[in-house]
Amino acid sequence: MCTLTGHVRFLSVTGRKCEVCTVTKEICHTFAVVTISTTLSTGAEAVSKGVVWGAGKLSELITFGSDSLKDYVQPATEKKEIDPKWHKTAVVARDISGKAVKVSGYLLSQIGKATMALGRKAAPHIHRQSTKAITHITGQNETEASSNVEGVLEVAAGAVKGASTIYMGLESAAATLASSLTDNTVKVVTHRYCSPE
Repeated sequence: MCTLTGHVRFLSVTGRKCEVCTVTKEICHTFAVVTISTTLSTGAEAVSKGVVWGAGKLSELITFGSDSLKDYVQPATEKKEIDPKWHKTAVVARDISGKAVKVSGYLLSQIGKATMALGRKAAPHIHRQSTKAITHITGQNETEASSNVEGVLEVAAGAVKGASTIYMGLESAAATLASSLTDNTVKVVTHRYCSPE
């Protein structure tokens, strides 16, 4: 089926025009590459949204479970004193973990910037050498080989964008679940060990 015009008959492998429309192989090839790249990105966005939605629902379930658990856990009859060294340890652990998240975020940002710079420098060389190799190996003319390389690079860019989108979704879901677990653990422990005032 012709993806541009919707006609049922389309190009053959030899590159003849569609029997019904006048779409050429080059236009079809470009459209197919863009469609694949866009589909990869769109699919990744859908997966990412699904993961974040699932994390939100799981967070709601955790909250419901902690509220139900408080019905079964009886509050302590006498107030428990927490050893000051454990309190200090918890404060230090919280501070260190917060700083570790900031440092890892900074490092990931810098790695992303370095990768982009490397890509900008290397892409023209990769394109040129790949075009030469395809021309030599397959016997295609330089224009066809260049078009094929551009298509591969476009699809690869869509795949990288999709992978980064899914990664960001997973990171967001992890933050949602960690926050929910922390908050609900505090609620249950407070219910158990803190005396009513």
